[in-house]
Amino acid sequence: MVPFKKPLNYHFSVNLLKKLFNISGFKVTNVNHFIDSDILCIIGQKQTESTDQELQKDNHKDVSDFFI
Repeated sequence: MVPFKKPLNYHFSVNLLKKLFNISGFKVTNVNHFIDSDILCIIGQKQTESTDQELQKDNHKDVSDFFI
């Protein structure tokens, strides 16, 4: 639950969720255009073998600036 209808992407970045999918053995197959709605939806498919893909990382300065 997200209090005060704060968008989910303020709590979790898309890159973090993609990495969590990957660690859990899922391949991300679709991400909605969540900027236009209140819902961030990521769809994944279970992989038979672990695929540790290189994912785009968040810019640490952007993350730090968010909390300042």
